[in-house]
Amino acid sequence: MDRGLDSVSDPDFTLATFIADPTPEQHVPKAIECLKIFFERIVNVSFDPFLEKFKAIVSMIVCDRDLKSWFDDSINEIRRDLSEPGYVRSDDATRKRKQLRIRWRALLEKDEKWKSNIDELKQGLAQIDEGISQDQDLQRIKAAHQRLNNDVEQGLIDASREAETGFKASVDQVTWFWQDLFKVYVPRIMSTMKDVPIPR
Repeated sequence: MDRGLDSVSDPDFTLATFIADPTPEQHVPKAIECLKIFFERIVNVSFDPFLEKFKAIVSMIVCDRDLKSWFDDSINEIRRDLSEPGYVRSDDATRKRKQLRIRWRALLEKDEKWKSNIDELKQGLAQIDEGISQDQDLQRIKAAHQRLNNDVEQGLIDASREAETGFKASVDQVTWFWQDLFKVYVPRIMSTMKDVPIPR
């Protein structure tokens, strides 16, 4: 992780230098760059200012001993939360999380440049989130997903009601439900996805 932070904090950092792709075509960096462009078009916001701010923050973390210590302690605490059963609910974990919050506030108050960089990073994330929430195509996908969930739920409810009156009727109802799912919904999803380029 330290090597990764050092690499990202380098001013000449690019995906091509970070990802070891020995092929002359550079498939992996190009695919990641295409994914970045794809998501930029979805949210209608350029990710470049956000990524530059992220690089500046990583550079500050690498250069500042207190910031690096806070992030190291936080990562160790998260690792312990995930690896030790029951630790996350313990008094020791609660006390350490409280100490980390107090240290974080102190770091924000100590360095105005650090605080402004964090605020700008939050603004960039908010812009991306707003772009995602306002995208019409994503809203239609979300609505279609909700309708599918409702149809599945209703199909299962109807099937369970039919089971009370007779097993054969419920089997017929479930069969129609799955036929609709595989004959209508799945082909529509596949037809919309066939134009999405998939990187090798």
